[in-house]
Amino acid sequence: GHEVGVVDPSFTAPLWSESATPQRNRGAYRNPEVEALYRRATFETRNATRKPFFDQIQTTLAEDAPAVFLYEAKQVIALNKRITSATVGMLDLNRVNEWMIAPT
Repeated sequence: GHEVGVVDPSFTAPLWSESATPQRNRGAYRNPEVEALYRRATFETRNATRKPFFDQIQTTLAEDAPAVFLYEAKQVIALNKRITSATVGMLDLNRVNEWMIAPT
């Protein structure tokens, strides 16, 4: 199953995929081993069997250093106090259909 607020590691595949150059893979990084690992991880359904693939992807990307992340932009989120049942996280803002507005 999926957990709320947890991003699947395969979400990063387009950042390093040759087929996504230049739209997402702006540095034109190419490593067939990394792409094969992403494909293999995609076909696994259990986190325990997927983890070694993503561990190897992380190690290879750290060694290859296809990009240097200089900063991470902070996000500021403000909600009216009448909004209830809202969770704020990386993906939760896309789920506004689950929010409730308290009557005045």
